[in-house]
Amino acid sequence: MTRIQVVRNRIVRPTSIITRMLSDGLSVSDAATASYVPGGGSSEWADVYVVPNSGQIDDEVMTDGRVIGFEGTSTTEWAGQVTSGNGGSLSFDTNGAYDGEASVLLVPPSAAPGGQGQYVSILRNVDITNGFAKTVFQANLRWVCSFGNRYIDLAAGAKWAGFTVRNSTNLNTNRVNVFEQFVESPYANGRCVAVTVDETASWHGPSPVPECGFYDCGTASQKGLIVRSTANHGGSPQIAGADEPIYFELEFDNTTTRGNSEGRVKLYMATRDGVINKTMEIPLSWDPNFLGAGYNQITGIEWLGGYFNNAGTADATCNQRLSHMAVSVNRDVDDPIGPPPGFFT
Repeated sequence: MTRIQVVRNRIVRPTSIITRMLSDGLSVSDAATASYVPGGGSSEWADVYVVPNSGQIDDEVMTDGRVIGFEGTSTTEWAGQVTSGNGGSLSFDTNGAYDGEASVLLVPPSAAPGGQGQYVSILRNVDITNGFAKTVFQANLRWVCSFGNRYIDLAAGAKWAGFTVRNSTNLNTNRVNVFEQFVESPYANGRCVAVTVDETASWHGPSPVPECGFYDCGTASQKGLIVRSTANHGGSPQIAGADEPIYFELEFDNTTTRGNSEGRVKLYMATRDGVINKTMEIPLSWDPNFLGAGYNQITGIEWLGGYFNNAGTADATCNQRLSHMAVSVNRDVDDPIGPPPGFFT
């Protein structure tokens, strides 16, 4: 298939959104750049680049291990969802990331219309199976995030990122996720993350604490990651800081035959100096009902950003900045996408 070359020789596919633009009278060059944020960085951080809500991903997921980068210019292109009236927002910056790449600034909810949970998210329900033409048994989602200073303690807790899975016979569905929230002292006194199967979470890593499945137990040094206003990478516990770019990668292996007899959910995390370089991992049996339910098709990205449990408190620094989002399917065992090139200093 012919590829369209765009700024800095990056590649996008000439599918749905570009085809529609051409039919509206735009040139090939206009069509490509209108649906793509080249950013100002100097490194290539994916094999191909697609607009999430355009169908461009369909051909790309057919190749195992291909790193598919996401970029866009609007909430619609980003497959974004913001619950109306909740005070949250998504905005897009062509060079807002730590290396001059494009980024998304997420402001979390400060109100809860109707009292229910609140969405402020991107990559909402992005299909990674090409309409089930592709069998996906393993998937990785990579992103870089920096937390604004008051996001750490003022934002509500969130189901932050995840993959969906289904049983192809009865079409029952489930998920694996990353949760994040402020965890009070003495358990952390900072923003923490958890890996989950369905909604059964482990806040501790690299190995879970068997008797302690909740955030408000265990010790701070047992937490998988803690973010506070001031960094202390070499401390005990290790602390990442506000506005500090942190690499995250969620891996979901739904197999039981690749050396992991109960499957696994794994989260990779690192700071740019490499001092904090950690993982958290749990088996799919962490939820006792998961393995027996026959979930045999990973279907898509549930979202990135958040389904927030309730409203937080607004502040000028209550935000998170997301960049370098990429997905890859059916990778080898213990083969993460890894941080963007040049991330480590």
